[in-house]
Amino acid sequence: MHKNYIFLISLTLLIVQLASAQQPTVEILTTGNKASLRGLSVVNDNVIWVSGSRGTVGKTSNGGKNWKWMRVKGFDSTEFRDIEAFDASTAIIMAIAEPAYILKTTDGGDSWKIVYENKTKGMFLDAMDFFDSKHGIVIGDPIKNNVFLAVTDDGGVTWKEMDNKRPTADSGEAFFAASGTNIRLFGSEKIFFVSGGKKSRLFTGSGSTVLPIIQGKETTGANSIDVFENGNMKASKQMVVVGGDFSAPASSENNCFLTTDGGKTWKAPKESPHGYRSCVEYLSKDDLLSCGLTGVDYSFNGGKTWAEIDTLETMHSDHHALWINPQDAAHMLMGNDGGLYQTYDQGDTWLHINNMSVGQFYTVNVDMENPYNVYGGLQDNGVLRGSSKSVPNRTKHWERIYGGDGMYVAPDPRNSKLVYAGLQFGNYSKLELDKSKNTRSYRMSFCSAFRGLRSSPTCPNWLTPITKSSTVAAIRAASRASASRCARA
Repeated sequence: MHKNYIFLISLTLLIVQLASAQQPTVEILTTGNKASLRGLSVVNDNVIWVSGSRGTVGKTSNGGKNWKWMRVKGFDSTEFRDIEAFDASTAIIMAIAEPAYILKTTDGGDSWKIVYENKTKGMFLDAMDFFDSKHGIVIGDPIKNNVFLAVTDDGGVTWKEMDNKRPTADSGEAFFAASGTNIRLFGSEKIFFVSGGKKSRLFTGSGSTVLPIIQGKETTGANSIDVFENGNMKASKQMVVVGGDFSAPASSENNCFLTTDGGKTWKAPKESPHGYRSCVEYLSKDDLLSCGLTGVDYSFNGGKTWAEIDTLETMHSDHHALWINPQDAAHMLMGNDGGLYQTYDQGDTWLHINNMSVGQFYTVNVDMENPYNVYGGLQDNGVLRGSSKSVPNRTKHWERIYGGDGMYVAPDPRNSKLVYAGLQFGNYSKLELDKSKNTRSYRMSFCSAFRGLRSSPTCPNWLTPITKSSTVAAIRAASRASASRCARA
């Protein structure tokens, strides 16, 4: 049962609709439930089931207008990370760990029957998928180095563990119970699933292939895979994989890859989804949706480029230009300090057209590393840092180290982990970057010589120059009519 159009983000259930041939829109169906919802199954436009923490299952029979919320008796503290539904009465839920359970209802959730139980130490179920109302599969983390798989051919009434067809997992390799979409089943035997952690691979009936997606830590790797099928319920060789590092949800580094030859070769998008992504779905050969902790992305071109779906509350501020289509007043283009945005619904939702290589750098600087890093202060878009070996026009190779208006940047020539950056009118900070831990600590160290001078002839400029000495512990800054030295640099 492949899930389309409706997505879960944290505690909010969203529906993404195509208002026209070009513009997806986002509508909140329900929010405020105390459970964390991760399981989702869409039967049709009216019947939707969800599942999550605290033993919670939810159902709507009228497209999300009204919801029935239930706590499964005897499972009040259980996390149901995935759900597969077949109609308004029949659904299967998956309880993740020690013991792991699969339960089924045939009366709309009023009662549930345990159809599978596993008390093995270390047992952890991650996701399910059903090809039709009879054939399904469940995947779990490795037990004694072997991937756990079980199948059903009677609609989930009974389950059989696949003891003789369980691939071997490497050390630190497992699966993410993030959205129930890291495994896809076609027919009764054709299976595709992706792993993550210290190693991330694509598994098929013919073997496994290491993915180019980010990996190496427990928090990294592939979270979701989708395989395009052209309405004939047969898997094609066109696939997409998303993931990233959920400990760095804003990072887009190596978080999405595409293949058109069944996984033999992979290619990164020209513009990736914007952050860690836990789910991806084909709506058509060209239209895809992906979601994660930081939002929803849409692709119109088979995953080659991705645009964020925003609202006026989430789009960038400082608007400068607006064009209204004279033939269609609902179609507008907005230019602001974040780039170009487009709407087809009079501004209810906006697509960020973020695949143009444009930006306004106030200043650029480099450090003394080998290879050296490039630093840039971007107008209203913070301070970026990236290796000189990075591929041009790929924003994922850049790291944002400071926010606001990016002004002058001064790396310490003696220690590249110390960088001085800041905002307008001489407000600068000392940034202590710890690359080994991938963390940043900030110790504010404004230049006191410029404080209170906004109205004086020596008021610092909007763009106040600074430079870091290479011989002494001092940083120098200049105002309109004077220079200052901050000795405690």
